[in-house]
Amino acid sequence: MYQPGDLIVYGNTGVCRVASIGPLDGARGADRDRRYYSLSMVNGSGSIFVPVDTSVFMRPILTRDEVDALIDTLPELQGEICTERNLRLLSEQYHAAFQSHQCEDLLKLMKAVHAKGKSSGLQGKTLGMTDQRYQKKAEELIYGEFSVVLGIPYDQVERYIADRLDAGVLKAAGQDES
Repeated sequence: MYQPGDLIVYGNTGVCRVASIGPLDGARGADRDRRYYSLSMVNGSGSIFVPVDTSVFMRPILTRDEVDALIDTLPELQGEICTERNLRLLSEQYHAAFQSHQCEDLLKLMKAVHAKGKSSGLQGKTLGMTDQRYQKKAEELIYGEFSVVLGIPYDQVERYIADRLDAGVLKAAGQDES
């Protein structure tokens, strides 16, 4: 059970802070005998009230070491580029990455859609709306969590990732020269 003040990832909403735990007195339709988490969104506004025993996915946010380790694995991560033209099937494939609730799967999706966009651009085409929508949502979830964990603004996460990858390349090149 989470405690007030805990930072968690709630479903595909993103990072939330547990504001309180208890019954929802005076709320229409709320079970008075049930305990609820009152969650406040960290990257955005609004509150979410969810039963403590919900089946919706929740987990503690990553640690800084876990974020850095994920970033370090980015060069090896390979996402499968989906060339499906049927929008329903394309959406289903992308949706599966979100249902796993694994940052690694979202990073793979982001890399695959980015590569698909590059390939499309070389052919004089633009990336489809479905691809763009899922890539944006994956970025929101990943960058949102990383920004909270790293204590940096959301718009600096991409730069942090690039700098860390560049430092890893330089470190590896330095070790090869030894």
